[in-house]
Amino acid sequence: MRPWLVFTSAGDKSNVAQWLSGSAREFDLFVVYYGDLPEPVCALGADRFVRRKGGKFPNLKAAFADDPAYFASREAVFVMDDDVEIDCAAIHECFRVRRQLDAWVLQPAYDLRKGKSSHELLRSPIEAKVSSRVAMGADMAALAEVVSARKFIRLGDHGEHRVRYVNFIEVTCPLFRNDILLDFLAAYDGQLVGWGIDWWFCQRVLGQLDDRGRAEDKSRRTCLVVLDSCVCVNPLEQEKKGAADETREIDKLQSTQVRANEWGKAVVKFGLRAQWMLRSFSAEEVSPGAPCHPVRPFPSSCGMLN
Repeated sequence: MRPWLVFTSAGDKSNVAQWLSGSAREFDLFVVYYGDLPEPVCALGADRFVRRKGGKFPNLKAAFADDPAYFASREAVFVMDDDVEIDCAAIHECFRVRRQLDAWVLQPAYDLRKGKSSHELLRSPIEAKVSSRVAMGADMAALAEVVSARKFIRLGDHGEHRVRYVNFIEVTCPLFRNDILLDFLAAYDGQLVGWGIDWWFCQRVLGQLDDRGRAEDKSRRTCLVVLDSCVCVNPLEQEKKGAADETREIDKLQSTQVRANEWGKAVVKFGLRAQWMLRSFSAEEVSPGAPCHPVRPFPSSCGMLN
């Protein structure tokens, strides 16, 4: 059993195969399949495969309840939407940088120009660029190879990563330190299928927030990380494989209005904030060879969600 786990709830328009491409895999893959095909493509390469209807986080909570030991020894868990475009090498980099920084939750940034993002805060300012020296006189095949190599990983000139410390990580593809995830799953009741889950787990991490969306405990302001040098694409519905039907899978499960209503109920029930001002606290460049941060203990309760 590897220390790194990628978990997804997948259907028949997934990009799971892409996650396994380009590098020797260093993570386990757990796929919960909500479709009806007898032999779905997303099962290929999975270390664990089960069938269950429902949303990603409800299926994750159910999977944990079924076999807590499978999750207990992990270092970190990537909870990925099945349609996210990213490759194996970029996934590895996310795990490595999370370990190096001891981030409690990290996500790859969204591509600046492709796909969708609910919040511009989470888009990377780094574009896939080819230096003029490489481009001059290069044939198209060589140029395409260089651009492809920088599709998901965009390191600085000296091989450094660029990270930002923020007060919000989206539900699409959060990478959790394992104890942080298990703490959230203990609080999460499984009723929300999408809307509000990210606001909830971010509050679990940040604790009390002031009126400007800043964690009152300043030590928590480096716990949520956007990795700008590793990007992914959250594709538009019309860009997905087999996208003749452009209805979002989550809308088939539960309408937007119902999801919003369920989040409103959770806010009242658990004493949560519905939302806050999104912000970056700081940014830095991180060398892959730098020592890892000491592990920061996470309190059993953040003091607001008992």
